[in-house]
Amino acid sequence: MSDATPPLGRTHPFWGQFADAASLPNVAGSLTQSPPIGGVNILDAGDEAWSIADACLYVCEDPTTGAAIWNCLMTRGGPGAGGIISWGNDTVAASQNPDRFLSPWYDDQVAPTSAILVPVPFAGTLRNMTILIGIPTAETNRIRFTIQVNGVNTSLTVTIACNVATTLSDNVNEAIVAQGDTLAVLVEKIDGTLSPQPSEIFCTFRWT
Repeated sequence: MSDATPPLGRTHPFWGQFADAASLPNVAGSLTQSPPIGGVNILDAGDEAWSIADACLYVCEDPTTGAAIWNCLMTRGGPGAGGIISWGNDTVAASQNPDRFLSPWYDDQVAPTSAILVPVPFAGTLRNMTILIGIPTAETNRIRFTIQVNGVNTSLTVTIACNVATTLSDNVNEAIVAQGDTLAVLVEKIDGTLSPQPSEIFCTFRWT
């Protein structure tokens, strides 16, 4: 039975690394495990553990056995942190077909029709995909940008009209990547040709 009141003089232990948030101690379906320090195997509010899948340090809010509640305290590097990845091109061409792919970082040329694949050096989570059209036009046709992992579309996608001057973001969906996966950003002109074309197109997202 978990005790929410730590013993006198006890500091909250770090319970170690776990595969994901569902594997943290006392979560439904997980095993209660002894912490590596402190010599006490009772989970308490305030105890901490690391989730590898979402690269997050969790703190226990409620230690109830079989129904513990853990909250993400911070991702690798601190709240809101992570590597910022960028793709971009000056234009994405006027014709609707074929589809285009943004260039890694930024290229002041037309986006190519074949993906330039970027390898993932370590496992993590992609999130907060954001699109900016630096120089919008009067054209209202829309462009859809989608992050691909190993050539497969993920749920991370943003659709933006060519005349939108502010950033649009997908702050809901995430994509898990493993070391060795490859990334690309697919560009689809879903309403037809672009005339006139927008330019200075950027796509960024966080990788934690």
